[in-house]
Amino acid sequence: MASKRISILLVVQLLLTSWAMVGVVSATGEPSTTIAIQTPSFNNGSVTYVSQNPVFNLTATSVNNSSILYTEYEITKNGQSTTSNYTTPVTVIANHSMDIGLRYRSNSTSGLESWNSLDLIVDADSPTISLSSGSNNPLRYIANQSIFVTSSNIPLNFTCSDTSSGVANISGTIGATQISGSNSILPLSPTNLP
Repeated sequence: MASKRISILLVVQLLLTSWAMVGVVSATGEPSTTIAIQTPSFNNGSVTYVSQNPVFNLTATSVNNSSILYTEYEITKNGQSTTSNYTTPVTVIANHSMDIGLRYRSNSTSGLESWNSLDLIVDADSPTISLSSGSNNPLRYIANQSIFVTSSNIPLNFTCSDTSSGVANISGTIGATQISGSNSILPLSPTNLP
């Protein structure tokens, strides 16, 4: 019986010793989570346009003396929502133009963050480029129809359009010379050719 008491006392001492090593930490506030889009994107203030199959990365930051328990995200596309725990960069499978709702947050020992949200528009359609010369079809060299003709009076205009996300800029390179346009038009004439 005495040996049983000693065994119980030893077990109690071991338990108390292991419990004593657990620290109690006090922290207030909730964590913050940021998102980084890793694929080509354009933000116009209210929505972010992305290319096909966008990839995003989440980073959680805890407040003093707290630990991040988990980070989660929710993807809504085609009316269906899926929520998952975040561990590595996420690829959203979207091979065609569509709207995607993205929500994300982190939980820590000091509190659960409110959902952050980001609306993505997948712009899978390539921009279109058209060629014009004044108000007519582009002029071509008679001896070789693959060569276009331009002059001071009749510039050759490359016009870029994108119905979904719009055109941020248009530029081209001739030899080692970079030529930029504005308002989605890149004019070529003797004044800006190398």
